[in-house]
Amino acid sequence: MKPALLLVDLQEDYLRDPGLRPHRATVTRAAIALLSRCRRDSLPVVHIVTTVARDPDDRMPHWKRAGKWICEAGTPGHGPPSGLEPAEGETLVHKRGFSGFAGTGLADVLKELGVETVLLAGIHTHACVRATALDAYQLGFDVAIASDAIGSNDPLHAAIALGYLAERGVRVAGSAELLADPPASASPPIEHRNPANSGETLWSFEPAGEVQVGEAAVACRSAFGEWRAVPVEERIARVVRLVGLFRSESEAIAQAIVRDIGKPATQARGEVAYGLDLADCAVEACRRTDFARDARRVPHGVVAIVTPWNNAFAIPLGKIVPALLYGNAVLWKPAPAGTKVAERMMDVVAAAELPVGLVSMVPGGAKTGETAMRHSAVAAITLTGGPEAGDVASAIAARRMVPLQTELGGNNAAIVWKTGDLRSAAAMIVRGAFGFAGQRCTANRRVVVRDAELDAFLACAESETASLRVGDPQSADTFVGPMISVRARDRVAALIRDQARAGIRIVQPHAGNPAFQRLAKTGAYLPPTIVVASDPSAEIVQEETFGPVLVVQPVRDWEEALRLCNGVRQGLAAALFCDDDDLVEDFLARAETGILRVGQATDGAAPHLPFGGWKASGAGPPEHGHGDLEFYTRSQAVYRVVRSEERTTS
Repeated sequence: MKPALLLVDLQEDYLRDPGLRPHRATVTRAAIALLSRCRRDSLPVVHIVTTVARDPDDRMPHWKRAGKWICEAGTPGHGPPSGLEPAEGETLVHKRGFSGFAGTGLADVLKELGVETVLLAGIHTHACVRATALDAYQLGFDVAIASDAIGSNDPLHAAIALGYLAERGVRVAGSAELLADPPASASPPIEHRNPANSGETLWSFEPAGEVQVGEAAVACRSAFGEWRAVPVEERIARVVRLVGLFRSESEAIAQAIVRDIGKPATQARGEVAYGLDLADCAVEACRRTDFARDARRVPHGVVAIVTPWNNAFAIPLGKIVPALLYGNAVLWKPAPAGTKVAERMMDVVAAAELPVGLVSMVPGGAKTGETAMRHSAVAAITLTGGPEAGDVASAIAARRMVPLQTELGGNNAAIVWKTGDLRSAAAMIVRGAFGFAGQRCTANRRVVVRDAELDAFLACAESETASLRVGDPQSADTFVGPMISVRARDRVAALIRDQARAGIRIVQPHAGNPAFQRLAKTGAYLPPTIVVASDPSAEIVQEETFGPVLVVQPVRDWEEALRLCNGVRQGLAAALFCDDDDLVEDFLARAETGILRVGQATDGAAPHLPFGGWKASGAGPPEHGHGDLEFYTRSQAVYRVVRSEERTTS
């Protein structure tokens, strides 16, 4: 079926919106790559742009009410960014409303070209992309949307729109999948390669579909009826036994993490130990809980748990244990790369002699996770993942009116301000940034430094970075291993190249090392990178890279330092290195994050404290600490009629 690419509203006036998500550079880069691929394959390309005029004034009514003038013909904002200009022979369509088909003659153009399938990219997902997709669908075209080349300034609305379209047969997938030859199946097998040796396929599997997810959800609901009737003391004892079984398998689980995830061995063992500590703390908290007779806490039922690959053991265990302690059943969808670790964990669960189906695991990707969260048996949702996954979970939970807990990462900053030990601060920040190749939610992604100390800090940071051991994750002395995949590595490498082309200072102490170059030829290795970025709106500042990148932001004064620390969408963790007690108190009062550290980098967390971010870093109660009781149970007030004999006795 002959496809055509429709590029919708990729215009400067739309792209410069600071609320656009992903960042304009991310959308633009993906759209340019998609356009290049379509040109290479000689596919028809149509550029759809919004064009308004002043005489007569033909703006949309809501623009008129707001006094808004954008996309005006002849202005710089009307045009596309470099790389997305129409080429000779490509069609340019002007619209003034939402849909590219409304009064533009686009349908006739596509029919003349013999097009049967339209592939959409552009902005805004929730508005013009959605309207164009619906009109194309109504006109009889097959419709696909390139999920990696769209953006919106209303991301929750965008997630709802994509779900709505997918339910009507619109295919939503990455560009490579949509343009695969032969076309990829709707649920292709998921393959996982060794992060340290990308030529080695470790395993592949078929993702669970709607039937398998449904069977698992029903099994969970059945097991919940049995489990909630178990007295609290016995539930605790049985969960303690489960944790003990995990403890006995700790080394085998750590080795699986090293092999599948590429986490350095010492850090993998640390993850397992942390997961077990989370479980122990949850047990102790449950023992102290007062399950009152009248104002009581009761379990939800089946809790859908969606977990990431970067802590393939600790995060799932930190959710599963409190869910069970408080009487719930668990429907678990791990990240694809963590599937084998999850299978090993399920072997341990099976040995614990819990009710059959109480913890049910469904392997798969994003579609499997969405299916699990949407199932009618699911009564609560907890997800740790990226912002896009969080938007989808938020839309599903709101639609179904079920409790939601999300942890969505962080673009974490440390402020270095008038500290007497600059080298110590640099050493901690560098280790916090580059451990596990920067693939931690709490990684120290940014550092805000006073202009007067910038050169001295950079010298210390470069020296400390050069001293880090980059190598095989199996080696006990490796501190920085590979990224999770070549695709992830290439994504971050492209971002760094864009900054270098823009003239931003880049420091990569390991890049020229022959030993590192040998590693990079076989695995998903990226050299630990320090980037000096003075523009707070730059993509590399605003977006969480989730790779071994430390962004240094120079500032003039304390107020600017706090403004830049808080000047990103996310708000998971922030740190301060400073010898002035008054400034420390000011930082603690004004930093907009859920986790604050003084004299330490942002990475890591204590197992007994709540773990949760502010702003776009999460929603719902925090994980762990008091958050477990808040999320895994709901309050229920019971009113009783006191009989006359009870009144007399009392």
